[in-house]
Amino acid sequence: MTVHLPLLSASVPAIIIGDDYRIRGANDAYLHAYVDAPVREAGDGADRPKNAPVREAGDGAFSDSAARRAKTSPSLDADALRAAQAMIVGRHCYEVSHRFSSPCDENGESCPLRAARRTGAPSRVFHVHHHRDGEEHVDVLLRPTSASGEPLYIEEIQVIKGVRAARGDFTGKGPAFRKLVGMLRRVASSDVPVLLHGGPGTGKATAARVLHHASRRAAGPFVAMRSVPPTAEEFDRILYGSEGGERRMGTLENARGGTLFLEDVASVPPASQTRLLKTLEEGTFRREKSSEVRRSDVRFLFSAQTDLRDADALRTMKGGFLAHVRSFPIRVPSLAERREDIPAICAAYIAQRWPGRSLHLDVVRRLASADYRANVTELILVIDRLMILSDSAQVCASDLPEDLFDAMAELGPVFRVVAVAPLADVEANYVTWAAQQQPERRALAQELGVSERTLYRLLAAKRRPGD
Repeated sequence: MTVHLPLLSASVPAIIIGDDYRIRGANDAYLHAYVDAPVREAGDGADRPKNAPVREAGDGAFSDSAARRAKTSPSLDADALRAAQAMIVGRHCYEVSHRFSSPCDENGESCPLRAARRTGAPSRVFHVHHHRDGEEHVDVLLRPTSASGEPLYIEEIQVIKGVRAARGDFTGKGPAFRKLVGMLRRVASSDVPVLLHGGPGTGKATAARVLHHASRRAAGPFVAMRSVPPTAEEFDRILYGSEGGERRMGTLENARGGTLFLEDVASVPPASQTRLLKTLEEGTFRREKSSEVRRSDVRFLFSAQTDLRDADALRTMKGGFLAHVRSFPIRVPSLAERREDIPAICAAYIAQRWPGRSLHLDVVRRLASADYRANVTELILVIDRLMILSDSAQVCASDLPEDLFDAMAELGPVFRVVAVAPLADVEANYVTWAAQQQPERRALAQELGVSERTLYRLLAAKRRPGD
């Protein structure tokens, strides 16, 4: 049975599926997006083992000429749409979107249908789908419907702009990266301040730009304050602008209608925090040496290396200001948490910066197993070094500098004890080392299996004179 979708937006890909995961109907936008996705002949996957490859379009999946035209045509005509509809209806949703032979939750992703069946409420997830143009991060909203006598569900799929699964500046599809993308997507529709926190080189600035482009302010400017001036006077002049002999617009006005990204927010001078808090609360400001009240009309994004729950942040940041900065914290994961994304990051960067070049699989594997204190930034610098040192189109293991991975190991997060030492010293040194790898005190305490109070005591003991 084919179910039509007359009430859905024609521009948003959508399908209706049943309790059995089979597609009952698809709108034209879905057919345009997924017509090149793998589909199988009826009955050819019933006894296929889990994760076995699904037949690709072009291997006989589309049998008539109209469907074959659908594969190559950038805009499907009426015959091609009818053919594609006939071929997709009755197939499992996970086969078309993921190339899976079993439901998503059996393959490492959450399943919106299973959640909706359990709760009877709408379910929203963030997946990586196989579109006709390649893999894309998508926002999936599934809603139960009473369109017929059987349980049915409407699934709407929207591509998340600025994020690519296998190319571009913001690249990946592992669990940690998908979680980050999902958080960015959720908060993009609002104007609440966002704190992006994570270690150096994790991509906080890139995440901020992605968030801007996914928001309603995407048509407006994205303005970043890359470094915080050390004095309140200089900070205020740059942020708010000034009148008089040094008349100038500040970054707040330059970002009007768009997004202002303030890096290293923990370094904002205390004397400036009260004034910035008023701007956050009221959306107004005054230029230096001016009494005219102006509207700010910006969305604030902040970055920091920690989640600002540590003692240093509580000591240097004023309560109301800190509360606004932490309105919506999002953790940007380290590269160590995203090892499965390293091959895609390498390929994406090389395609942009070094077109026509590549890394041999052995080199990629070694890069994926290395440790990077500066995360993605350090990985990119390593790739640049390899490309410069090699004259080959493809960098092979034999092209690698002898000291490359030794140097990285020395810099990487490896704790070593080179001689027998008192246990108390080993514990103190290990805690200090661990704090360098995980700057978020709450997360570190959980990973070490101690309370935050105990962690603070251990760190304070290491800092005492004479240790």
